[in-house]
Amino acid sequence: MNVALEGDIDITSNILTVDVEMYFTANAPSDVNLNVALLQDNVSGPQTGASSNPGQVNPDGTYNHQHMLRTLLTGQWGEVITTTTSGTTVTRQYTYTIPASINGVPVSIGDLEIVAFVAEGQTDIITGAKGPMNYTAPGGAVVADLSSSASAVNNSDYCDPNFTPEMTVMNNGNQAASNFDVSYSINGGTAVSQNVSASLAGGASTTISFPTISLSTGLNLISYEVSTANNSNLYDLSSANNIAVSDPVIVVSPSPFGTFWHEGFESYSLGDDDFSNSYTLNMDGYNFYVVNQSIDPSVTTNLGAYGTSSNSLLFDFFSIANGGSMAVMWEKLDLSSTTNNSIIFDHAYAQYTSENDRLEIKVSTDCGATWNSVFNKAGSALSTRTATTNYYIPSFNDWTTDTIDISSYDGSAELMVQFIGTSNYGNNLFVDNIQFYNNTYVGLNENNLVEAFQLYPNPAQDQFNIDLNLSSDAKVEIKVLDITGRELLQVANSQLSSGETKLNVSVEALPAGTYFIELNVDGTKYTEKLMVN
Repeated sequence: MNVALEGDIDITSNILTVDVEMYFTANAPSDVNLNVALLQDNVSGPQTGASSNPGQVNPDGTYNHQHMLRTLLTGQWGEVITTTTSGTTVTRQYTYTIPASINGVPVSIGDLEIVAFVAEGQTDIITGAKGPMNYTAPGGAVVADLSSSASAVNNSDYCDPNFTPEMTVMNNGNQAASNFDVSYSINGGTAVSQNVSASLAGGASTTISFPTISLSTGLNLISYEVSTANNSNLYDLSSANNIAVSDPVIVVSPSPFGTFWHEGFESYSLGDDDFSNSYTLNMDGYNFYVVNQSIDPSVTTNLGAYGTSSNSLLFDFFSIANGGSMAVMWEKLDLSSTTNNSIIFDHAYAQYTSENDRLEIKVSTDCGATWNSVFNKAGSALSTRTATTNYYIPSFNDWTTDTIDISSYDGSAELMVQFIGTSNYGNNLFVDNIQFYNNTYVGLNENNLVEAFQLYPNPAQDQFNIDLNLSSDAKVEIKVLDITGRELLQVANSQLSSGETKLNVSVEALPAGTYFIELNVDGTKYTEKLMVN
């Protein structure tokens, strides 16, 4: 049995006419069911596991569905065909008025498809076919399919606010189109429009540049749109491809936000991905956000480093397709009057089997025009425990502390840092307690009594030093605790005078591992992690 079909949409009335022809090459069962279905491409909606196919994820995070069933022109089970003898030709015609939406989901006539299939009753499908779709327009009207894409080139560095919006319009139809409008808007603001009067041939494209503008400091999303709304003789078949959104255009503040920084993610909630003094670069919408034990009922322990805090930052490589990349980038630090600069952070990672998920840290002294890698580990070199094929959730002893010496950047007037994760479709990476550390670092910055508190070397072997600087006299107690919070050593418990105090602490009796130095100044406590090798 052969089946063929062809559709035609009257643009004016929105009436679809479908002609179907069946030819029986042999005797078929006494009756068969002919089914004609209307499908639609480019339907936005939710999709479980969408991050595994990032190319189909829309800028707003919805999924771009293809070949979605919108309706059956022949009803649920089709039309029963009773003339089924060899050599018989059967023809049918169906009409359907296309609504603006079906079940609240818009219908775009340029994205519609028609298919027919023949079944034995309500069971086995014998054959099927997809047919072409034609469009009938009023005399003199042009039917086109105009799509837009962002084509502007971002500035070479993040400090330049000058930007030239630019978009490309493609005519995916066969007829030439002219007199259509193009526009852009920034972060959903007022659109800036201009008209394109020149003819754009079918299959051709044109690039339109708008006047140069000055962008505001921060993250700017530029949305571009092509529209035929002001030309009654130009019909655009599909609205799904009219809008395009650029990659984020970031303009960094010319003023550094500080000389040091500590990000422990404790002020955020599950799923947050926007952090102070930084930008999250994740246009594909991968699972890259703050997590805590609320992520799943089966998680009963803290997900902060070493189990001592609630939150950490998840790179969900378990569900991110190979090659998927995401990053968090901090604005400028002023290191011009600093020494002994380092980047300190905690991480926990497990491979799935032998995959090479990667964490790279880069720094820039020219506002992102160029970047230098200061940390680059993947796979077994990044791993903190044995591989697991389960969705990896760290236990407290999976964590490790990394210290990167960046003292070569001491005295730099500006330094930007970014943490970049790249998936090899392995397993999860957790990062916590990111510190940009130097001689100005004040961990206890909420306590005005403490002007500086520093541990070094860290990791330590036989001993370590404590530098404490008080703005006034205070009662000070310093303890060494194990990971359960049990006191192991008391370093100090006395009234200390204002100014600098240096202490040397022996850890020869302590096994290698993770410890915490608890500082109590007039009743205000702060904890720093200490590694002993």
